[in-house]
Amino acid sequence: MPNIEPRIALEATADPQTADAAMLLGELRSLKEDLHARFQQVDGRLQRIDGRFQQVEGRLLQIDGRFLQIDGRFLQLKSRFQHTDEKIDRHFALLVGILIAAIATFITALIALYVR
Repeated sequence: MPNIEPRIALEATADPQTADAAMLLGELRSLKEDLHARFQQVDGRLQRIDGRFQQVEGRLLQIDGRFLQIDGRFLQLKSRFQHTDEKIDRHFALLVGILIAAIATFITALIALYVR
């Protein structure tokens, strides 16, 4: 972009409107610098926020790892409980079978005594 400052300075001596234009140009430059400074502040804040988000993301990854460990432990315990539950079911079925056999033997003995 061509530099128009020398032309404005030359015309400012001849025309009061040009002087106003030079003043407006100066104000625009100061506003541009202020805006640039504010953008840099916002950029700095966004970088700090991004750093914080990365810290939080790291913590969440650690928590996720812990949950995976806990899930693994629960799967181990579930397997053990299923094995124990199957074992209890087998023993219960065996005890019910023994009880039925004992009752059948007792009833058979009673019938045998009654018949004699």
